[in-house]
Amino acid sequence: MAKNMVNSNNWNNWNNSNNYSDIYPDKNGYLNGQRYPDPTAYAALQSFDNEARLARKAQRQQEYDDKHRFRIYVVTAFDGHSEDDRVQTEMYCRFVYEKGLMPICGPLHYYSFLTPRNPDENHLAQMFARSLMRSSQQVWVFGTEITPAMKGDIAEARRLNKIVRKFDEHMQEV
Repeated sequence: MAKNMVNSNNWNNWNNSNNYSDIYPDKNGYLNGQRYPDPTAYAALQSFDNEARLARKAQRQQEYDDKHRFRIYVVTAFDGHSEDDRVQTEMYCRFVYEKGLMPICGPLHYYSFLTPRNPDENHLAQMFARSLMRSSQQVWVFGTEITPAMKGDIAEARRLNKIVRKFDEHMQEV
């Protein structure tokens, strides 16, 4: 009986003293199954950890950059009536996006569900769009023809001290 107790205690002592150094890093690096330092495996695992850490960091940076893009309010002749003007406005927004910026175009959004022929809804769409202008850093005006609504947007941008840049219909700054 005493012999079993001794063996049982020895097993418990060994089990309690095992620090699992084959899994956890040691001052010499990872230890292999025979408890010898294995610097090659340690270096490979560290390289893998560094690559994964750098990939996560790059992904977080890209997410941050996407959230904090410079916001550009796009002013065009689009008034909700013409399909050609809508396509042209979408092309201008794509141009802003390809510059790495965030295009904001209120009429393109609001005229998708508000009726421009209804004077009350048209006024609301313009008011909502101009409230979006407040959150932008710059206002870009596209096209050579300046409509009364565009003049109102430009005047509002100047009142808000926004930088106003003008582009022709070929997206060349003038």
